[in-house]
Amino acid sequence: MKKLQIFAFVMAFFSLVGAGGALIPGAAESMGVSPELLIHAPFQTFLIPGLFLLFILFGGNLLSGLLLLRQNAAGAYLLAVMGGITILWILAQWVFMWAIFPIQVLFLLLAFGQLLLAWRYIRHTNLPLPFAAKEN
Repeated sequence: MKKLQIFAFVMAFFSLVGAGGALIPGAAESMGVSPELLIHAPFQTFLIPGLFLLFILFGGNLLSGLLLLRQNAAGAYLLAVMGGITILWILAQWVFMWAIFPIQVLFLLLAFGQLLLAWRYIRHTNLPLPFAAKEN
């Protein structure tokens, strides 16, 4: 359970850093990310990606970590879902940017690790589905 908690909070931190880079004016450029990368994207600025990073990826991973701290089974399931969402997020970046960067490959591998670590924990501990009916 500790590994899952740490993983959730680390992924939340990375998402927060990415959100800050996208939402703070001039921060994306200082990180080497140019708005020209969005030429094929449906938006012109990093506002929408920054909000997604902040509310979905940061919020979801943070909530997952907090649930795991409280020994709530929903935290492991949410961590797995957040890994899947991160995988889709990276793949969407590749489609919209028409480019692959090493940091994206790293985060894709981290997201697969997140998904697999949570799935393995769920399987080995036989966690019940959240909100599932319990037999007495």
